[in-house]
Amino acid sequence: DATEIANFDSNGITISSGDLILGDNRKAKFGASDDLQIFHDGSNSFINEVGTGGLFIRAQNTFNVQKAGTSEFMIKATSDGAVELYHDDSKKLETTSTGVSFNDGNITNVGSIALDSIKGDADDNTNITFGGSDVISFKCGSTSPALTVNTTQVKVEDNQKFVVGTGNDLQIYHNGSHSF
Repeated sequence: DATEIANFDSNGITISSGDLILGDNRKAKFGASDDLQIFHDGSNSFINEVGTGGLFIRAQNTFNVQKAGTSEFMIKATSDGAVELYHDDSKKLETTSTGVSFNDGNITNVGSIALDSIKGDADDNTNITFGGSDVISFKCGSTSPALTVNTTQVKVEDNQKFVVGTGNDLQIYHNGSHSF
């Protein structure tokens, strides 16, 4: 009866005021082979997926991970939108419709990054392209590319200058017909 259920206590499992209370290291197990387990070990809380499948967390609109007892975000995921990662409640990285945005503009402590190109702005007038055969091309403005570097040469297009000195004291260039 309801009175017995309300006062049920057996071997670290208690039902009290409608709550199911499991003691430390007591697991709520789900699935024919105990595939999903939820428990607390006295110090940490765990959700273990120990079966052969995956663990899915589903949300209709948003999924947020927050620091307990605060409104401080750690992760935000929005349906059909961005996934955001935070450090000390400060957004550091988010996915966008075109890729990834680093909110503080910095990438630090990275061993290596594989890139095809780096764009300086949305109009594609400033970029660095990493091509095949160890070629790096630099584009600034309408000249394409303004500077190309490979394993054997540094090349600039016609009318592009090598300039040296605080007052542009030395200039070396070719205008398409003559060298200066």
